[in-house]
Amino acid sequence: MANPVAQLLDRMSSTLAALREALSSAETPVKVARGKKAPRKSTKNAAKRAAAPTSPAPETAAPKSPRSTKAPSARLALQGKYMASLRGLSAANKAKVKKILAVDGVEAAIVFALSKKKG
Repeated sequence: MANPVAQLLDRMSSTLAALREALSSAETPVKVARGKKAPRKSTKNAAKRAAAPTSPAPETAAPKSPRSTKAPSARLALQGKYMASLRGLSAANKAKVKKILAVDGVEAAIVFALSKKKG
């Protein structure tokens, strides 16, 4: 009776030899990259994108004008205060604040929201 480990090793070596022969006769070598995705197959859309003409770059961009007033930044600061005052309110209180906002304005809504805040 032959040793089962020796039989297993003989079978594995013959399988490996057959695999080497099959791979060496392949037309293109197979590269295995670990941890990387396989490259994408090209599609007809990719060919269209490659063939599409690109628009010419603008010669010079128009210079941006500096802000003439501080009104936009003051408006944004007021919006930030309003949004911060809504944070942490219940849905019912948020609805009340929105009604006050529509009727009385942002400042009144902020004052009401801050009065309803917990803690």
